[in-house]
Amino acid sequence: MELEFLRPLIKHLPEVDIPKRKVPFKEKLYWTGIILLLFFIMGVIYPYQVSPELLAEKISGFDTMTMIFASSIGSIISVGIGPIVTSSIILQLLSGADMIKIDLHTKEGKALFQGTQKILTVVLAFFEAGALVYFTGMVSGTGLIAFTVFQIALGSILLMFMDEVVSKWGIGSGISLFIAGGVSQTIITGSINPMREAGLFVGAIPSFIQTMMAGSMNFAIIFPLIGTILIFLVTAFCESMRLEIPLSYGGVRGIGGRFPLKFFYVSNIPVILAAALLANIRMWTGLVGVDISNPPADMSMIQNIVFQIGRHITVGE
Repeated sequence: MELEFLRPLIKHLPEVDIPKRKVPFKEKLYWTGIILLLFFIMGVIYPYQVSPELLAEKISGFDTMTMIFASSIGSIISVGIGPIVTSSIILQLLSGADMIKIDLHTKEGKALFQGTQKILTVVLAFFEAGALVYFTGMVSGTGLIAFTVFQIALGSILLMFMDEVVSKWGIGSGISLFIAGGVSQTIITGSINPMREAGLFVGAIPSFIQTMMAGSMNFAIIFPLIGTILIFLVTAFCESMRLEIPLSYGGVRGIGGRFPLKFFYVSNIPVILAAALLANIRMWTGLVGVDISNPPADMSMIQNIVFQIGRHITVGE
């Protein structure tokens, strides 16, 4: 399938300019820090008339989604980078299977691919926002539902442009930055949160110290933090590993070399791909009123089919 018909629309899409000079490292840090701060601020901004307290029970099953998609359910980044990741995966799979004709070896082909990804991201942002709002029942009323969907979709679209800023003016990738920022925030707040709940500190470290001072050593409180640190160290070690592949030249004898290949060559892409697939299946089944984790008692034939397929794929039952 040719995508040339999208070029007139792509020309009118806003984009972040590529720097025409070498960006100093300090300036890269500045842009990266600003974008990360904006990301955290967007995570605590809630759409009009959406109460995070009322959503607490309805979003309990979306913990994995919030980690992988760098989202904050109930805020304007409720679907996070989900549309960006999903659109990229869809286009790369279609391109790899030659179902769409894009020459990624040319500058024009790359521009067409990136522009198409932007358009698909916007479409998926509205689609996933609508599915999430309908699935969780954030608000009621046709007008308010439409306005809430618009706000959440706009949040993901802003993340798309923020990703561009980091990629062109900052350090690394915006997608990786958002995921790392969300995970780091969860680890830090879960470790040192000084708030109290039922007389105990919420944070693992203050809670462990509190129980230790009370005369009981409850190591179960601190084990998750220790496990997280160990996994981080093992991952960092494996990330630094390289496999040296010997090379030889057929035309010249006695001359060879070695090609270093990363041990984690595919990085976290398989994890993101699998999590994105499962999260999207669960979210989209909500459009027909089916909750895979808690199915309704009286389901129609279509709902039952959707439930069985979704349950089999996501849970394996």
